[in-house]
Amino acid sequence: MTEGYLDGRNPDNPPPSENRSASYRHGFENGRDDHGRHPRATAAMLRLMAEKAIHDDIEKVTGKPTAAESIRSDAHGLRNSAR
Repeated sequence: MTEGYLDGRNPDNPPPSENRSASYRHGFENGRDDHGRHPRATAAMLRLMAEKAIHDDIEKVTGKPTAAESIRSDAHGLRNSAR
């Protein structure tokens, strides 16, 4: 996530593709947000998105489901309430 954040702060870096982890991509988007000073979501939503990215990476590596289902539900609820 930190590496992605640092890469995202550099406007010359292209957006990451699917070969990067969900955590890296989340960090990259945060770096872009901070560089452009335009957050894409509330702090609470960004925390949920970060937690989901971490769980997705763990699930991808281990092949075992994590507690991400509850995180997805929470994130979905926050997204809908923000509209």
